[in-house]
Amino acid sequence: MTQPTDKRGAAMNATVTARDIRASIDRGHAVLQGTSDREELMALADELRCHIDVLLPVARVAVDKLWRGGPDWISLTRRLDFIRNQSHGELGRTTLLAHINVRTLALDCEWLLREFGTDLAETEPTR
Repeated sequence: MTQPTDKRGAAMNATVTARDIRASIDRGHAVLQGTSDREELMALADELRCHIDVLLPVARVAVDKLWRGGPDWISLTRRLDFIRNQSHGELGRTTLLAHINVRTLALDCEWLLREFGTDLAETEPTR
């Protein structure tokens, strides 16, 4: 499996922690209260997309353990497909649309972390 990268092609840190993801989510939620410029919004969107790319395979493994074709499997598979498709869309052209896109990415990331992120480390291991 290849290591997730952001839109600029930079490799993500292999040891993403739940704390890192929560910090990005918090910034995504706060974006509507602040006056972020487009570059800040793009950077935050890339960060959230990378976290989603880390969490989606974990979620897929958990969903694949459910009865294939059952209502829970169908519902969760649809949700994961929707998140995957939405997370790789372009950031809105206007500032308001960009804010909405970042907020949606934060909400999707938050849901993935809450539902499937229990195996992520809270902090980086000490060496």
